[in-house]
Amino acid sequence: MKKLALALTGVFLSYSIAVAGPYAYGGGPGPMMRGFGQSQYPIQNIGEAKANDMIRQFLDTNNMKDYKVLNIQKIQVPRGTAYYATVENKNKQQYQIHVNPWGYVVGPFALPR
Repeated sequence: MKKLALALTGVFLSYSIAVAGPYAYGGGPGPMMRGFGQSQYPIQNIGEAKANDMIRQFLDTNNMKDYKVLNIQKIQVPRGTAYYATVENKNKQQYQIHVNPWGYVVGPFALPR
């Protein structure tokens, strides 16, 4: 009888683990989870012109006025389009500035020479 109870317990636990993961509701907030309803709302992404303006404003407000923007790359990310700008100072040191789809500017990140 104990063997039957242990076997049924093992079958029940393995079934619950196999089914509960893929069919769980939402997954809750956190990394790699859908959260509570966020995936059903459309995202308003910024455009390339707005990203360029934000990069220029970032350079001006962070005492980097003499830096020039060499190029801007469009990168497709899961929730929209991000923009990576390569900027250069007068000493030819290059940096990268990131703008995510919601308009947050992050950087500068030093690039290797």
